[in-house]
This record gives sequence, C-alpha cells and structure tokens, in this order.
Amino acid sequence: MPYALCTSILETSKDNYVLFQAASTIKECIIRDWCLLQPSDIESMLSFLMHYVTHNIVVQSYVREQILQAIAVIVKRGTLESSTNDRGIVFNEIAKHITSGTLSEQLVACSMLSALLTEYANTSCSSRVGLTWEFHHKCKVAFEETDLKQAFVFCLQVLHELDSVAMPLSREVTAVFNRVLSITQQILSWEFLPKNIPRRLIGSFKPTHNVAFKPPAGWRDIVLDHALVDMMFRIHQKVRLNPEMSNHSRQCLSQLASLNGPIFNNNKTRVDFLSHYIEVFLQLITSVKVERHECLDIASIVNNFMIFFPICIFTSLSQEMLLSFIEQLTKITCHFCQEAALEDATRQDDPVYQEAFEKLLDSWMCFVLEASELPDGCLTHPSTEIINTYLQCHLAPPDGTRHQMGTAVAGEEEEEYEETEEDDREKFKDQLCSIGAFCRLVSQHSVPLLSRLLEQRVSRLHGQLQRIQQLAAATPPSDSCQLDTSVVNSINEDLHWLLLVSAHLLTDDARGETPMIPAPIMQYSISLAHVMDVETTLKVLGSPGYEAHTIPGSDRGADPVVRLISAVFRLCQVEKQHQAEYLSPQVESSTMWFFTRWVPTYLLPNESYYSQMSLAINAAFGHDTDGGQWTIAYLLDKIVANLTIWCSEPDVIEDTLELLTTLVDKKERSDCVVKCDTIWKLAKDFAANGHPFDMLSASANRHLCKALVLAGSASFHENSQDNYWQLVLKSVHERFHRVLTLNDLKKVMHETQVKNEVISLLESMCGVTEATRVDNVNLLFQFLQPALVECVNILDLYHNYEEVVHLVLELFNTIANRQMCYLGENDSKKIYEHTLTVIQLYAKYNIGRRSVSADTEEDQFSDLSLLMSVLTNLLSKDFIDFGFTGDNSAVGSVVVSAADVVIYGLNIIVPLMTAELLKFPSLCHSYMRLVAYITEVHPAKVCELPHPLLKALMESVEIALSSGGTDVIRLCLEFIASIATHIHQNNLAGSFAHKSLEHFLQLVFHMLLLEPFDMDLLDTASPTLFCLICCHQQTYQTLVNSLLSKQSNGATYQRLVEAFSALTSNEIQLKIDRVNKNGFMENFDEFLKNVRGFLCVK
Repeated sequence: MPYALCTSILETSKDNYVLFQAASTIKECIIRDWCLLQPSDIESMLSFLMHYVTHNIVVQSYVREQILQAIAVIVKRGTLESSTNDRGIVFNEIAKHITSGTLSEQLVACSMLSALLTEYANTSCSSRVGLTWEFHHKCKVAFEETDLKQAFVFCLQVLHELDSVAMPLSREVTAVFNRVLSITQQILSWEFLPKNIPRRLIGSFKPTHNVAFKPPAGWRDIVLDHALVDMMFRIHQKVRLNPEMSNHSRQCLSQLASLNGPIFNNNKTRVDFLSHYIEVFLQLITSVKVERHECLDIASIVNNFMIFFPICIFTSLSQEMLLSFIEQLTKITCHFCQEAALEDATRQDDPVYQEAFEKLLDSWMCFVLEASELPDGCLTHPSTEIINTYLQCHLAPPDGTRHQMGTAVAGEEEEEYEETEEDDREKFKDQLCSIGAFCRLVSQHSVPLLSRLLEQRVSRLHGQLQRIQQLAAATPPSDSCQLDTSVVNSINEDLHWLLLVSAHLLTDDARGETPMIPAPIMQYSISLAHVMDVETTLKVLGSPGYEAHTIPGSDRGADPVVRLISAVFRLCQVEKQHQAEYLSPQVESSTMWFFTRWVPTYLLPNESYYSQMSLAINAAFGHDTDGGQWTIAYLLDKIVANLTIWCSEPDVIEDTLELLTTLVDKKERSDCVVKCDTIWKLAKDFAANGHPFDMLSASANRHLCKALVLAGSASFHENSQDNYWQLVLKSVHERFHRVLTLNDLKKVMHETQVKNEVISLLESMCGVTEATRVDNVNLLFQFLQPALVECVNILDLYHNYEEVVHLVLELFNTIANRQMCYLGENDSKKIYEHTLTVIQLYAKYNIGRRSVSADTEEDQFSDLSLLMSVLTNLLSKDFIDFGFTGDNSAVGSVVVSAADVVIYGLNIIVPLMTAELLKFPSLCHSYMRLVAYITEVHPAKVCELPHPLLKALMESVEIALSSGGTDVIRLCLEFIASIATHIHQNNLAGSFAHKSLEHFLQLVFHMLLLEPFDMDLLDTASPTLFCLICCHQQTYQTLVNSLLSKQSNGATYQRLVEAFSALTSNEIQLKIDRVNKNGFMENFDEFLKNVRGFLCVK
C-alpha cells in the first residue's frame, strides 16, 4: 500500500504537482482499500491529513482542495460505521479554527467545511467511491440530521463577526468572509431530503436546479429568528459594492425569500416571517440606489415571494405594509423598465435589466390575476404608473423619452442589426402580455390613453407625409435622397409600439383556444352604455378619412373601445393616401398583425359565448350588421392594396396574407367575404397571374392560394361558386399544364424562369391542400389527383434540385395529413400508389449518393424528416378514417395498402439512418415515431422484414435507446413491447425477430436496474420489460443469477433474492395480457423502490 510513500512525499516534497498527485493517490487508495484498513489506520491517516492541511497554510490552493477532498471522502465513508467518529473530529477542528484561529486557519476551516458539504450533497459533484445510492442517501440523511445545522451555525458565527467589523475590510478578511458567504449560500441552496423519497429520485445522482430553501422543523430556532434576516441584509449592505461577495449575499437573500415547508407550522409564522422580511427588504431598496449587478437578484427575491407565499399570506399582512410593498415594487418596476429600454436602445450584450424587468412583471401577474383578493383599488395606481412608464420608454418626446435614453446605433450598423434582430412582437412577447394585463386592470385609463396617442400619431404622420411629398415634388430628383425623414421615422416607431400594446390590451393569444373578447374590455364598454351613442360610434368607425375629434359628439358619445380600434383604421387610411416609399414596412406589418389578432376575437363574435354583450361592439362588428360587413370590406381593400404596394417586402406580404387567411378561416366570415367585389377581383387577378402576383414569392403564393380556397368554401349565390372555383383552381391547373407540356422542357428546365415557375406552382398546390376541410375535400382531391401524377415527373426531372424535391415531398405530406382521413378506398389507393412511386424515385437518386457539399447532410435530414412524416400520416388512416369504406377497386386488381407503402418506405429509410443522423434529436424522434407506429399497427409485417433490413432496424433502435432523449426512449420501448407482444402471442420463438429481442432484454434490464434512468418512463419501461421476460424467460433467469452472483454482501444478496421472488410471484403469469401486465407493473414499482437504491453505484 502506498500510504507511507505518499505521506513521505507530502512531508518532504516542494513540487506542487507532485503533492497534488500524492493527495489524489491517498484518496483513491482509501476508497479502494477501505474494507482492508484497520480503524486505527484510517484514523491515523485522517489525523495526518488534518494536521498537514492546517500547518501548511502556504500550499497551493489546488493541492489543499485535493487533500480536503480526501478528508471529506474518509469522513463520509465512515459515516455509517459506529466505530468511527470522524465527523466529530473534523467538526471540532473546524470549530476550533473558526472561533479562535488566525485568518489563514479560518480560511482552511472554510475550505474543509465546503468540501464536506460538496461530498454529502449526493450530486454529480460528489466523489465516486464505488458504493450504492442507498449508502450515499443514508450518509446525506445522517449529515442533515446532525451536522448541517451545526455547519450553518458556524457560518453565522463568522458572519456575525463580519457584521461587527468596520469597513473597509482587509484583503485577508475579505477572502475569509467571501468563503463563508459562499458556504452559507451552499447551505441555503441545499436540497433537503423529503421523508418519502419520490421514485424518480431513487438511484439518481443528478442535481436539482433552482432549489428552494426547505429546512426541517428543527431549524425554526435559527431560521425564523428575525435576527438572521436582519444580519443578512446588513451584511449585504456592507459588501454590496464588492462584486464577488455581493453575489453570494444576494443569493443568500434570494434563497431566504424562498423559505417554505415544514419549518412553518401555521400561517401565522409564515405571515410573521414574510412581514419582517418585507420590512427589511423595503428598508434596503428605499435607502440605496439599486446597482446593475443587484437588479436580477432583487427581482428574484420578489419572484420568490410570489411563488412561495400565497395571496392569502399577503392579505394577512398589515394594510400599511402591503400598500408600502406594492408602492416600492411599483417604483423598482418602473426603474427597471427604464433601464431595460436603455439596454435595448444601446444594444447591450448582457441585458440584465431586461431579464429583471420581465421577472418583476411575472411576479406582478400573481397580484393582477388575484386582484379581487386584494384591498379595493390597491393596484389601480401601480398599474397606471407601470403602463405610463412603459409607454414613455417606447415613445418619442413629448409623450415619451425614447430618444433621450441613449444613443442608438446608426448607419449601416443599425441596418445590419435590424436584419438579424428578432421581431419586437416575439422578442418582447412576455412583456407585452403583462402590460396588456395591467391595461385591462385599468381599462378606464388605458383605452382612452392609447386611443389619444394613436390618433395623435396618425394625424402627425399624415401631416409629415404631406410635407415630405410637397418637398419631394419641389426638389430635383438628384436631391431627393437628402429629404429629412427623421420625424416620420420617429412617428412610425411610436405607432409600431402603440399597435403592439393595443393588440395585447384588446386580445389574448388564443392559439388552441376559442378567441373571446377579454371580460374587462367587455365590462368597460358595457359600463359606459348609458353615455355612449351607437350612431356616433359607427360614424367614428366608418369615417377613417376624418380625424375622430372632428366628428360631432365623438369625445363623449363614441364607445372608447371601438374608437381605439377605429384609430388603427385611420392609420390604414393614411397609408392608402401616400406613396409607399415614405411609409414604414414595420408599421404596415404591425398593422396587419394587429388585425390578424383582432379579427377572430371581435369580428362577427359569437354572442352565445358571453353573458352580456356590449351594444356598441356588437353594432360595429357583429353578425348581420352594416358595421361588420363594412369592416370586412375595408380590410379586404387594404389587403389588396398591400399586395400591390408592398409586393417587394416579404414580411409585410406574409402578415397581409395571414390576415386574409384569418378573415376566411371561419364560414361566418367567409360568407361575408364572398359578398364583396374585392375578393372576386382578387381571384380574377390571381387567375390572370399579372402584376402584382407575378412579383410575389413562392411562399406568398402558397398563403394566397390557401386563403382563396378557404374563401371558396363559403355559401355562394346560385352558380357563382362554380365560377369562383374556375378562377382559383383552374388557373393553377392551366399554368401547371402549360409548364409541363413545353416541347423542350428537358432543355429549358434549368432556366431560372422555368424552375421558379415550377416552385411557385408546387407552393400553390401546397396552399390548396392546406385549405382542405371536410366540405371541400372531394373537390380539392379531384383537382390535385392529376397533378400528383405530374409531380412524380417533376421529381424525376428535378431530382438534383433540393428545393423542388423538398416541395414535392411536402405536398405529399400535406395531402396525407389533411386529406387521407376523408378519402374513400379507391382514392386512398391512388395516394398510396403515387406515394410509393415518389419513394421509389427518391431512393433511385439518393441511395448510395455521395456529395462533397457541406449542405448534403442537412438536405438529407430535411428530406428524411418529410418522408417519415408522409409515411406516419398515411398510416394514421388505419386509426382515423371518415372516408367511404366500400370496395371500389376493380376485380382482380392489386390493392396497395398504407402498410405496404410504409414497409417499402422503411426499406429506403432504415439504411439511411446512420448513427450520425440519429444524433439529430428531431430526426431521431420522427424516425422512432414512425417505427413505433408501424410496429403497433402491423407488427407481423415488421417481423417479416428481410433479415438484413430487420437487423439494421434493430441496430438503429438500439442507438436511439442508448442516446436519445426521454420521448425517443419511450418510443423505443413501445417498439420493443409491440414486437415482443406479437412474438409471444403468435408463438414465434426461434424466429430472427425473437432472437433479436434477447439483446434488448439485457439492455432494458441493465438500464432499469443499474444505470441512471428517467423514472418518468417507468410506466412504459416496466410493461416492456415484462414482454421481454415473457419472450426470453431463460435469459432473464441468467441475468438475475448473474446479478445475484456479484453481490458480496449477504444482506444485500438476500434482499435482492426476495425482491426478485416478489417481482414474479405466483400471482403473475408470464403471459402477455392486461391483467398480468398491470400486476407486474405494480410489483416492479415496489421492486425498484426496494433495490434500485443499492444497485445504482457511484
């Protein structure tokens, strides 16, 4: 044993690297030889290391830390042995050095304490000692029960000294106290073990992030003592300008704010703790200027209040304190808002104020959503202040401070930034949602305010645009670029932000839900019904060419909600009257986005959704009203104008077409749309493919086709629907036919104009397919079916053009996704045949293909994802089928099924799924979803695959099982269970598929019992293991016996024998059915709780 040599090296050598290696060797040998060493030897080694580390203060820190780690390992290793009192020895040394030692000795004691905390924390940072999770768990429990609180007391003793030391601190004192603050943070962030360990934690050494402070009841005397909070705040005030120490002190305060759990025996103690904490917290933020490095932790403290103390605790505070807290919270929120806006204006790389501001807004929402529980009106002033501050930060003077807050980046750098920067409505989505909630809380303030600001900006924009156009007319063309547009640019920026805020005030993001007018907005409009005049309101709405204040009675008689909406219509009117070169694409895009959010909520609302309906809103936008029809007609005119004016701005066109799609995606609205001459003109112009449609991008053509087809599903008069379809669908078909019948197509196919036309037509057909609904599916399929035949020819011609290949696959995928469930057998057969041909063509040109292009793997990734999506959607026909089920196939014809296509597709896909491609998470998930799906539906076809293909499939599943995420592993297990069930129930023992599963039994067995495992997967993994056991009972017995033979401890061996016996007790038959599966799952759950703790080793 090398202990004598290593101790000699430590005593004599001066080389730090050699010393480090000697300390490492001692640690590793102690772990290895523990059972062979006598207690006296261990005690002697511990004493030597303790003496060495306390008497060699000048040794390099990394050497000292390694020695301290060795000490910590010795202490932890002996924790459960009654013959040792190593922890007592070490803690006595720590106490001696902390209370009476020199600064250097105190620093060593801190390092020793930190090493013990790290070792006992039972996380990935703990040393690997080759012992079970159960051992580590018991050590942690013992440490928590007897030593952790003592360690906390040590820290508080040193911090109490710091509290009394006069400033400034010396370098040595700073080092000691910084280390103590770090340890205090470590203790306050400690993950205390619950009495009943959740099964997901058994066997896991993964650390939990963002742990709240949840000490046991035995800590009440320390933690609930007001002196603790007082001292921690005093210390923070003392060290707040020291970045490193301040970071630890702020984290400590934040963790104290998360205090929860059994330490509170009733609500009274919670109220008492929160009341005192808030009192001291308010003293801090009112007595100092919050520094940049403090803002995030200040926000975290407030956020922890809201998370861990329910609203009833806040309402139990004295009203004076609650109102004071809300007042100061309002002030720091406004301050952070101003600083966040400044960060954004100056393009800060680390926008900490932005994050802190959003965290505070998130905290406020706890109050806003529970406003009825708070004292009446206590949120009115704070909401008003926050709204006003937010608007001021984003508006130019005189109403705002935007240009005064910082110097914006200019010139080419600004243009480059705007091209790469995320859109404001996405970047600030969370902020805007919160501001919208504040606005609704004080609708009586926010709605008129936003109306006034919008109307003023629209009026100023109109005046400035007139001025610029007059100057441009009087200026020689050579000098036109010198026109000053700075004022217009400033107004446009104001309008952009006012539109964003107004949209979030008036609407919610209703994706996946029924869009409804927010209750506060509806109630606000209803509450003013006695002073509002509906006729005046409609005049304000229907006169976008006039300023609202010029309409008689508008100031008092117009509904404020409708007036706010009408301000956006006035903006549209101003844009109509001026040349595009002086307009803002950003404002245009924001306007279209505003209406896209607004239309589903307000335009032709379903009155049955509301207990009360505002007369003004209903008159302006309701069913069977002149206001509703006028609004639709006006929006259609605006959409058509945009397609002409902004055809070179893809973002504006995208938002415009999104609005058009929203207008027609519900039958009630599309019925009104087709009454407008505008939609017919739009359809005719589209059919002619003249300007501006020949200028639109291919993707824009897709959105336009989708919208026009959706409009065609409306209720038409007499034969007008046939005329409409002739315009929309026949024109696409004719263009498609014209291209494909070119005499010299093979010669001209590479020309840009021809290729772009093919791409545009494929996009258009994708748009047509995306508009599929149950009432138009037959019509659209009849239109698309001939085109699918031609798409096969296109794929053959353009197989080297990735964009075309991708669109062909996407078209087939969209048809499989949107139409398959509605098609009858005969039509479904046609889709299967076309898809099979496409897959064959793709395989012909891609299997074995080699390329030096760096984009090849990405292209293959994209194509394979689409192919797998096509096959998965085809297969769903077996589950979801609303089509005609009669047999329309000709007698004697060969019937191609979805399973045949998918199985053939597997022949193509499986060989391409290399280990490198399976590293792409989304691709791996798509692949396993398809494989699990086909195996669930047609396990026999999978088991009958050719042996080389089945082998490749099993190998790919093994790779996914060992390296995939949670969802991928779940799909792998489902695949294995389906195969095993089929084999067992059909007596296929000895088949190639049966033999392949034997290896998976070993993998799943070791994964569940011996490796880190996500216990959330247990409900899938345990029936999979049961199915594998049923298939390979002898192999299972071999695995069990092998595991038992490795148990050197007699007690562990016996526990394992009993656990395995209970797992497959006589009540459980090795027969795959629901009863036995459920019984095994229950037994296996108990089995893991009993044995995983001592089988998982670290």
